[in-house]
Amino acid sequence: MKTTSTSTIQRRGGCGCGGASGCSCAMPSCGTCDDQGFARPRFFAGQLLTEDDLQALTDYLAGKNRLHNRMLFGDGVVCGLNVACSPCDDGKVMVQPGYALDCCGNDIVVSCAQTVDVKALLRKLQDESFGPYGCAAPCGDPKPKAPAPEVPPPASAVDASSYAAPREKMNVTIPAQAPALPQRDRYCLYLRYCEQRTDLVSPYGASAPCGPGECQPTRVREGYSFELRCRQDEPASDIVSAVVACFGDIAKLDRATADSAVLQKQAKRLAAAVELAEATDTPKFTSRDVDRMMRARATLQSWLGGVSDKDVERVMIGADGIGEAAGMIARYRLSDGSALEEPWAQNLEQEIASTDSVLKQAAPELAKRGSSLDPQPTPLQGAYLDAAGQIAATTDFSAARYGRLWAEGVVYTEKLESAYVTALEGLRRTVLSCAVPDRPTADCRLPKDVASLRLPMPGRGGKLGAAKEIETAVVVLVGALLRMLLDCVCQAITPPCAPCDDSAVLIACLDVEDCRVTGICNTERKLVLTGPAARYWFPPIGWFGELLELLCCTLRDGIADATSFRALASWLGGASKDGGYQLDLGARHAVWAAQSYYGRNAPSDRELYRLPNVLSQFASAAAYRMDVPTDAGKVYAPSAPQEPANAPPPDVQPAPARPHAMAPEMAEAAGGELAVAIDDIKGAQERLRGTSEKFQTKTKQQLDALTKRIAELDREMKTLQKELADVARGRS
Repeated sequence: MKTTSTSTIQRRGGCGCGGASGCSCAMPSCGTCDDQGFARPRFFAGQLLTEDDLQALTDYLAGKNRLHNRMLFGDGVVCGLNVACSPCDDGKVMVQPGYALDCCGNDIVVSCAQTVDVKALLRKLQDESFGPYGCAAPCGDPKPKAPAPEVPPPASAVDASSYAAPREKMNVTIPAQAPALPQRDRYCLYLRYCEQRTDLVSPYGASAPCGPGECQPTRVREGYSFELRCRQDEPASDIVSAVVACFGDIAKLDRATADSAVLQKQAKRLAAAVELAEATDTPKFTSRDVDRMMRARATLQSWLGGVSDKDVERVMIGADGIGEAAGMIARYRLSDGSALEEPWAQNLEQEIASTDSVLKQAAPELAKRGSSLDPQPTPLQGAYLDAAGQIAATTDFSAARYGRLWAEGVVYTEKLESAYVTALEGLRRTVLSCAVPDRPTADCRLPKDVASLRLPMPGRGGKLGAAKEIETAVVVLVGALLRMLLDCVCQAITPPCAPCDDSAVLIACLDVEDCRVTGICNTERKLVLTGPAARYWFPPIGWFGELLELLCCTLRDGIADATSFRALASWLGGASKDGGYQLDLGARHAVWAAQSYYGRNAPSDRELYRLPNVLSQFASAAAYRMDVPTDAGKVYAPSAPQEPANAPPPDVQPAPARPHAMAPEMAEAAGGELAVAIDDIKGAQERLRGTSEKFQTKTKQQLDALTKRIAELDREMKTLQKELADVARGRS
């Protein structure tokens, strides 16, 4: 028996994905493997290593890192890179340090603040943008180019093409007529990744000194460069745009969905009507039909009494009511009336006459409202409205071709039948237009189901026409439309791999006026969503961590000392004996967590309670600027905490005077002063609650003085009122 001995090399690091140890996560070898674009170098003892092997290793690591950056994070600004105005030159801007990723996955690191010359970038943009007719205006080019020599015009009228060869030999460019471009004053600043090979070294064994083409670079320096471009709106790439692109022409889809709603609604009625019409030629008029007629009449009366709006759905409701009411009259005319019970048969003619009177009012109103719809109805909706009016004007239902369908409450005419078939053809074209080879789909049978459907031929058949075939086609095509819409939404859920047509990263847009930067917008950039960014934008995430620390690290001391649940609740709601914890349930925990989260930068209690006042004043100023009533944006702050003993006294400002309504002119001054004094007392009382004992004495003195002044004003007011009464009696 032949045996083979194998040796394995035990490597450090334990089990790892793709490792060589006998762990379950080791990648199995396979005979056939599709290439994914990456090849990881493998080394073995005794292998002759070349520069290709080592370069393959660095290319693999760099390629994998770029792939992770591109697919997991995307392109955009990660942090920093704010653009600010230069304090020394209004033609330059300052770019703060930061980090960005381009669409190729390259890292762009700006390690220190950079000064960017906007004027130089504008001149470069002008040179690169179609000569002198680019989107950038010249900004004082320090070295103007010499004008091109002018070629004298021909002496005689000769074809201009004969001068093409001589001008080409003279290297003279004939400028075209400058297009009428709008004056653009907003440009966008981009950051682009670049590489530079440096540190030249002569290859080993070369006898000649370093010379051109002999030395090789040993380092690849990663860097960046700034670009200025004209502002362009980038197309959105999200799930909404993907669904809209899958839908195709939204106007056609809108018409298709509107027609499908009418078809779907009428298909159910057609199916029931065809089934009943095929069962018997002569319908029976029962008490149920009387009830249907009365409900349809009530619907029409409500529709006639409503506002004459331009909504298609409201007008279609009136058409449905006309079709139902006229259909019940047709059913009565076509039946023998033997199935109707005696109580209903007595007043039946009166009910029929009342319904017919309502129909005569509704038919012209339907035509009037249908002609003034905005937006205009689809051809199918218009044919449906015309058919309802035709049924309402019919008197001899026995001679009508589709009278049997009318008797089931269905609106159906020859013109409407043709409109049904036309709408079905348009619906099929809409579905097939989306089932194209370049649009991926998961519903593989959808194109075949739609293409194999045979549409009915209008005008054929007997009393039922093509109603049965229309009902079958509606079920298939409306279902296909819903399948197509669902497939578009489901296919758009999976995000596609983002393309990389332009590797530059937008960091800001600049407003330039006369070659001077007048404004900077940093928010037009695309931001990369990362964990630090999420914690920065949503501070409650950090606050929640502090609350967890309170729960897991501080609460255990209370649990250890508490002898009962009541004692634990008392410890949480109040304070411990040694004063080490001052905890309250509710908002106090949130404030404590926020202060603990911010550390040294945490605002004090006094600042926290002043913040609503700052926001209120800011909102009032903004509202006054926009002529908005300030009461709408008023913010009410909670009661302020106790001020420390060494805190300065708060600024005492007089409250605004309230208008005090008094009829006599003699008492207006006293009333206004009294209102101001009352407001001052209320303000002083509110401020007294938040002040320390050091300033309470002074505030009390002010309060006593104001109280005395109020008493004096009250006596003066009574005197004025008495005098006013005496004057009034004297006049009488």
